[in-house]
Amino acid sequence: MTMGPQSDLALLDHIRARVARIDEYTNRERSKFYGSHLVQDAVVRNLQTIAESTQRLRNGLRGNRSRSTLACNRGFSQRAGR
Repeated sequence: MTMGPQSDLALLDHIRARVARIDEYTNRERSKFYGSHLVQDAVVRNLQTIAESTQRLRNGLRGNRSRSTLACNRGFSQRAGR
């Protein structure tokens, strides 16, 4: 994939879709998350995918504020075994 504005837009759309799936799986209710190992696995996998996607965004798009978030995301990916 060529890195540029179009790839950033594609990545951001992909991230938005993963967040929407997490909302769909949990309906923003902790009980739905904690009540099903299947939902937990799906949510964690989507969070891993989001972390991977944020690492592929161009540096100029990330800004200073996102660097700490990206570092946190990288740590999440490493702890999750990716």
